[in-house]
Amino acid sequence: MMLNVGGISNLTESNNFLRALWAGLRLEFGNCGWNYVPYKEEHGVIVLGFIDLNQAERKRILPTVRVSIMYKQKKIVDKVRFQEMQGSQPVEIDETSELGSQLKNVAEKVRECFVNPKKMTFRTSISSLRRSLAPYSAPWFKILPSQTPISKLEITVRAFDEVDAKSEFLRLSSHVLDVLSVETNSFFWLLEERHGEVEEHYKIEKVDIPEANCFVSDERWMEDAPSKGRYLILSEQAIQFINNILSKDILEKNEQIFLNACHHFHLGRAQDALLHDRLICVGEKEVDDRLKTIFFKEDERFPPLVRFSAGCAEMANVLYMSAIEVSSTIGFDKPKRCKECGQEQYKISARIVSHVRKYLELEEGHFLLGKFKDYYAKRSKYLHAGIIFPKAYTSPMIPRLDVSSDSGAIEVSTAFLMNLREWTGCMLRGQLKKLL
Repeated sequence: MMLNVGGISNLTESNNFLRALWAGLRLEFGNCGWNYVPYKEEHGVIVLGFIDLNQAERKRILPTVRVSIMYKQKKIVDKVRFQEMQGSQPVEIDETSELGSQLKNVAEKVRECFVNPKKMTFRTSISSLRRSLAPYSAPWFKILPSQTPISKLEITVRAFDEVDAKSEFLRLSSHVLDVLSVETNSFFWLLEERHGEVEEHYKIEKVDIPEANCFVSDERWMEDAPSKGRYLILSEQAIQFINNILSKDILEKNEQIFLNACHHFHLGRAQDALLHDRLICVGEKEVDDRLKTIFFKEDERFPPLVRFSAGCAEMANVLYMSAIEVSSTIGFDKPKRCKECGQEQYKISARIVSHVRKYLELEEGHFLLGKFKDYYAKRSKYLHAGIIFPKAYTSPMIPRLDVSSDSGAIEVSTAFLMNLREWTGCMLRGQLKKLL
């Protein structure tokens, strides 16, 4: 059974049509179960998978249906095909049958509504490592502090039913958390509030909440994070960018690249946290006039598995450097082609050095430029040749030879992970200011 779609001209409209179609099928047949296994069957045909229409109680048993889409031009849906599975073989569904009539009716309704998704609002709680966010309000989202270190996040999405809205919320909220991470040098995650779990786990602290939309004054900050009272504050550009993410069907090319860089940074910060945020200071005691003992305990939000995360420093290094590499492509001239072989000459290392110099506002020849060039080379060797990053200097240090290092001996890291975090975050925040 083949149904013509028509009226679709771009990728966003294609995906909106499919989202509306799945919502229409859920409305008609109940919560359809998906065996989603997409593959190209032939040129112009994508098999999406199989749907089980028997989730709702009904008198008759319906067949499993294979769903395919046809296109003449990539990204633009032209037709949708429904086939009944008989054993392992797909068989065409008769349009005049009861099932065929139902499917045709759903498709007709979807053609009329897929260009006008409804606005729906989702609210949830998010946590950072140590502090709540100050309150912020924009047309498409709101942030309200709840209890340290929890904040309430409210997002408006465009969707076709509640299932579709939840899917969109999860997709978009991850982008929001990525931007919040860059803005605060922290790590954020969604919380599930069930049976008062959140209220029991975190102590509510009654402190003065700053007024809504209190923005960062020093946008060149690097250490710690800007705050108002005990709340993290954001830049005006971040609020505008988050609103763009939620309100636009398609981000501009440079906005999408920047968002990808934010994602790398946030993943790196998550790995970084396993090293640097596992312990919480719980008190201190003076030993004498010169010495003081500080007491720490393990943050119970980190799972016991953290003890076995020996590679998290390496992964954080790779992800921070990857964030710089991705963001450095914004505004950079298209690579030239080699006259002899015709291959594009990317010169990534030179591009990264130029990017670092611009956004850290460094003079030509500054020692940090050489450090970043060296660190990018080490990241490439790590990914492509499996050569491990130099370890941080710890005592005792036993000198040994290492033929894979530049010096020929075992090297220690000269760029500490926390420094790399600060530099990368500062560059991304500076770039966001110029991007909008």
